[in-house]
Amino acid sequence: MKLFESVKKSLIKRAVKGKVNEKLNLEGKYDKDIDRISEKVIDKVGVENILKAKRVVDDLSSLTDKLSSGKAEKSKQ
Repeated sequence: MKLFESVKKSLIKRAVKGKVNEKLNLEGKYDKDIDRISEKVIDKVGVENILKAKRVVDDLSSLTDKLSSGKAEKSKQ
């Protein structure tokens, strides 16, 4: 079970690093610092809580998209 947690943690860190680099155009310049900070956050919050939060955000984004497309269709009529 410990290996699975380690893999999840590694995937989260990789995703965080990718998003931060993408949003701030860092091109990997601060990868070690991003890893260190994300490690601290993951240890404090927990892998499972982060994954649950991601699911909630994804569900809300999906719902928002559906509502937005429904409003767009109504305005065309």
